Amino acid sequence: MHISKEKSPLFKLWPIFLTYGIVSLIYSSVLINIVQISNLIWPSIPFHIHAIESSLILSFRSWLWAFAGLLFGMLADRINRKVLFLITTSFTAISCLMFTIIPSHFGNNILLFFIISNAIAGIGLGGNYPLVHSISSDYLTESQRSQFFGIYYGINLVLSNLGMIISAIAFKQGWWRWFFLAVGILLAVCLVILALFLKEPPRAHHSSKKLALVLKKSKIAYNYQLTRESFSKSILKTTNIVAIIEGIFTCILFDVILFLIIPYLKEPPINLDSNNVSILFVIFAFPAIILTAVVFAQKVDQLAHKGITVRVDFIIIAVSVSVVGLIVAFLTPLDYIATDGYIDWKTVLTKPSFWLFGLIIFAIITARVLYLTNQPPVLQAINLPEAQGFISSVNQFLEIFASGLAPVIGAAALTLTHNDYLLTALICSAIGIPGVFLWIYARTKIKKDIADIQAILEERAEKFKNEMKV
Repeated sequence: MHISKEKSPLFKLWPIFLTYGIVSLIYSSVLINIVQISNLIWPSIPFHIHAIESSLILSFRSWLWAFAGLLFGMLADRINRKVLFLITTSFTAISCLMFTIIPSHFGNNILLFFIISNAIAGIGLGGNYPLVHSISSDYLTESQRSQFFGIYYGINLVLSNLGMIISAIAFKQGWWRWFFLAVGILLAVCLVILALFLKEPPRAHHSSKKLALVLKKSKIAYNYQLTRESFSKSILKTTNIVAIIEGIFTCILFDVILFLIIPYLKEPPINLDSNNVSILFVIFAFPAIILTAVVFAQKVDQLAHKGITVRVDFIIIAVSVSVVGLIVAFLTPLDYIATDGYIDWKTVLTKPSFWLFGLIIFAIITARVLYLTNQPPVLQAINLPEAQGFISSVNQFLEIFASGLAPVIGAAALTLTHNDYLLTALICSAIGIPGVFLWIYARTKIKKDIADIQAILEERAEKFKNEMKV
């Protein structure tokens, strides 16, 4: 088995990992505390009375996240990505610092401050993934990409959950301004680190061996831009279309799973409180994240030397496991697990069904990380260097749209089934099935799509060689 001896991406892109880790702390800090925020704005008034106004705090962030992603994705294909990282991180830092000056009086003024602060965060967060997708395609070889995205998403999943816990404590104790101030200061430090240590890589040096060799010898800059012709030859390829359509279904599936499992654990007959739900996920989800993001991602990169279809196979497995896991989770009896919201650990640890449920959670989270570590390298392989930011931003835009649909679909299914979680799971699991068949179809087309991209790059390599001779 071939094992890459190239320097780990952790050493090349550690400023991005560090910054993304700090940013991840605020990913879900507003969502998890939306009821407390509503109480800050309208004290002593039940949440449902002002639920629509409160939801605007989240909605504006999501909308700007989606559209900012499109903007920064297109810019990432044209200008210096280090500069763009500094801009997006600045937006996120400014957002955190704005939270610290939100007025203490009640009513619409404080609501407006929360909306604006969170909307600014959306601009910064929206630019992250397209920039990372673009810069990593030029920094890293094929043998490093699953490892990179494994670490990238592993950091996000772990620290966003940690941020939820810390922010929940901060809001409960009235320290929430200090929480956002601390994150804002840390992001200001990250700006200095990004400015000093992040290097802008030359474009297209890892897209084609022949092109990379010519570019290194000639020191010619790769300055191609996405045109109508190159758009039709790359973006409209079969695998790209499949990835875009499938991403909508799979994103809905992933988010519906969490949307259903968390209230299932909190409602009768299980009745777990929020702290114990968090403990369950820490026990079973965190090991899955670490194992898949760090260990398994490296194995996938090694296996990917056999061909890009290996990554497609892992994507198919990931979506299939998620479909099955959603159903099996609600077939597992857990009514004995809690008394008055608290887990009786002595009893629970002796129950095989508890460990089966934990294994299902482990498998579902593993599948999600496996998907996240293999889909980006596939997109990078089937797109031209000048299209990396654009295709990732389109993908992100549609996935954010899908994430917004997931709770609506889950809630509608629960309502139609009169709160029957198993029947709801059976209905919602069907959402993931198109993704499986779409990737099975794409598997038959992806080698040709990559060959077409490589042919374009080799043609450009010949053009550069001829320019060197002149």
